[in-house]
Amino acid sequence: MKRLSPRVFALSLAFALFAATPASAATPINAHGDPTAPIPDSANASEEISEGGGFQPLSSGPISVTWGGHGHGIGMPQWGAKTMADNGSTYQQILQHFYTGAQIGKTDLYGGSIKQHADPLVVALATSQAEVRFQAQGGPVTICFGDPNKCSDTFTANPGETWYAVRKYNAYCVVEKDVSGQRVELASMDCSDPAPDSHGTQFVTLRWDNQPNVKVYVPSIPDSNRRTYARGYLSIITAAGQNMHVRARLGMEEYLYGLGEVPVDWPEHTLKAQAVAAQLRPLQDLGV
Repeated sequence: MKRLSPRVFALSLAFALFAATPASAATPINAHGDPTAPIPDSANASEEISEGGGFQPLSSGPISVTWGGHGHGIGMPQWGAKTMADNGSTYQQILQHFYTGAQIGKTDLYGGSIKQHADPLVVALATSQAEVRFQAQGGPVTICFGDPNKCSDTFTANPGETWYAVRKYNAYCVVEKDVSGQRVELASMDCSDPAPDSHGTQFVTLRWDNQPNVKVYVPSIPDSNRRTYARGYLSIITAAGQNMHVRARLGMEEYLYGLGEVPVDWPEHTLKAQAVAAQLRPLQDLGV
């Protein structure tokens, strides 16, 4: 009897699932294996059992095999990185296994030769928002209204206050504050939708000291996991349809602080490999 080996490569961001199901069985059996092990074309049941894998023949008849996953199918699979670290691999070995031929170095901001052309990085937090509501947490936040380089108006948002960035009549950008349950307009400027395929106008910039103890909470952002920000600064820009985009601007190291890709109690070298790999996407987007 022939079947595929259960040593299935763990796909990026997810398990690669192996199910060996006899024609008469109702419940599939799942497994994942060592990502560094070779994957043979086929193996019989007695060979698998002799290797100590704990697998038993399920049927004397044909076995239907299905496998797959929900990852990118390219790059570093996190469960594979964990397995390698559990087996003693360093983060350099993990990265060079999954990124064949890759060399590890520093960006020019940290004394290396990899050119990093933009600092801070720009991270999209929310797009096409009809209203942006925000609050300071743990300390004051400075609101720069207008041109971010000179601020036509400056306000201080204190904890417990609710502020709004809105657009009105496709003609004005406005900042408002909740005062005793009433929204009061504090500043406005002429603005309109950006031209097609062009950037909008940045009309609100939020900055704060004492990071990461002071934070900005943006409850109007749809994703509840992306509403509180401790590092960098936030910008609000005009978008088509009288809407607004919200962006975070922060350095590469600050960007890495916010990652939640793998559990913190995973092996140290898995975490290091994830931190290095996580820099590839923004550097790629920058054309580095």
